Amino acid sequence: MFGLSEIYKIAALGVGVVLFVLVFFTVVWLVVKHPQKLVFGEESHINYALMQQRFGSDQQSVSAENLIQMIPTAPPSTANQPAAELPPPAPAVPRDQPEGNQ
Repeated sequence: MFGLSEIYKIAALGVGVVLFVLVFFTVVWLVVKHPQKLVFGEESHINYALMQQRFGSDQQSVSAENLIQMIPTAPPSTANQPAAELPPPAPAVPRDQPEGNQ
């Protein structure tokens, strides 16, 4: 392996095993001691159901009439902000024609 001596090969293998065990026990510790963010709780189920009711789901989409009746949200305020405008793009030159006088 890369022309390294046996001691470096064994050290690299040991470092890999130690890192694997460290990550494994960190994940176990987080799952056992701090599982709050790993569960889909009652509040999450309620929020998900409300979103499906309002915006539709995979099985039942929102109809056009309901979509029109939804209250639109206001766009972000751009008052007192300068308008950012880019210059128009240069016209494309076909590749089969030479570019100007060369």
